[in-house]
Amino acid sequence: MSAKGFSLIELVMVIVILGILAVVAIPRFTGGTLYDARGFHDELMSATRYAQLQASTTGCLARIAISSGGYALDHENPCGSGDFGGLPVIHPSRGGAFQANTPSGVTVSISGQAELVFDGLGRPLTNNPPQVTVEGGGFSRSFCVEPETGHVEVC
Repeated sequence: MSAKGFSLIELVMVIVILGILAVVAIPRFTGGTLYDARGFHDELMSATRYAQLQASTTGCLARIAISSGGYALDHENPCGSGDFGGLPVIHPSRGGAFQANTPSGVTVSISGQAELVFDGLGRPLTNNPPQVTVEGGGFSRSFCVEPETGHVEVC
């Protein structure tokens, strides 16, 4: 007599695989706004840190302009002039201007100045740097820039 059907081990393995898919993969296909918001928050925070790094390594002013539509980095042209005449910071990995647009369904709000300029020591030129909040899909997180040191941190 031959046995028909599935063994207990086969059934358990199918349930485990379905459980992993339910937790990891399915939310990515049904609602990506949460992931887009988290990713854009991290990207924007990293871009702000990169602007500070550009200023401190070159000794020239570097600026990040943040708006509800995205962000862009540039630095003064020529160094020491205080003029941001169209000299974008080049993205280190993908080339081209270091800028991005806000993803669909994600909102960016800025309390304070939308342009943040760092001096040659990496400090913001304003005593009241902005607090930037990124929201979308149930995600909400802010980051701040320390006025005295230029350190960018989650607040």
